[in-house]
Amino acid sequence: INPKSFDTYLNLGVLYWKTGQASRARDIWEKGLSMNPNHLPFHEYLAIHYYEVEKNTERAVWHINEILRRGGTVQPELREALGITQ
Repeated sequence: INPKSFDTYLNLGVLYWKTGQASRARDIWEKGLSMNPNHLPFHEYLAIHYYEVEKNTERAVWHINEILRRGGTVQPELREALGITQ
């Protein structure tokens, strides 16, 4: 495992998520994001986490807006769930 690889953090977070360890997944994704704020998949996974697990719509929308601000795209169903129309 390459500790400097963003995909390592992304995939480790997914592993935690799939094994019911949502808070560990969030922590790993946040760590990866702190290393590279431009890595859009971190923002997407964190948006889903904050919306589905923590019920923190404000934080989820912040991550979605970061994706859009950086030129990325967001799944239409996630945008709709969060009430994002742009």
